[in-house]
Amino acid sequence: MEALTIVFVAALAVEGIWEALKHPFGDAIDWLDDNTPLYWDKLGTLVLGVLVAVFAQIDLLALVGIELEIAVVGMILTGALIGRGSNFVHDLIDSIQAVKGKKEVENVVETKKLLEEEGEKNKG
Repeated sequence: MEALTIVFVAALAVEGIWEALKHPFGDAIDWLDDNTPLYWDKLGTLVLGVLVAVFAQIDLLALVGIELEIAVVGMILTGALIGRGSNFVHDLIDSIQAVKGKKEVENVVETKKLLEEEGEKNKG
């Protein structure tokens, strides 16, 4: 879970930095959003997220044990995740915890069944 905490903190930092940078350039970004096919606000957070992940060498895949041949790819993917913002990362953490909790419950139930079967075998 420590890996997700790192990503969450980075996402919070990117949001704060982007909002601080966006303030003096807000009118220009709004104009670009309205008059070009790109969403510059989202593109800005994406680029900033990737820069933070690459320069800080944050690779969520490596942090959870998935090693890629080209490490920077994991950092870029992590940066894209960070660029989505802290709400998105928080929702991701909640989803992972729910799946993990469900698997833990399933493991407990399976263990209980195995113990009961073993107990029945020992009786007979």
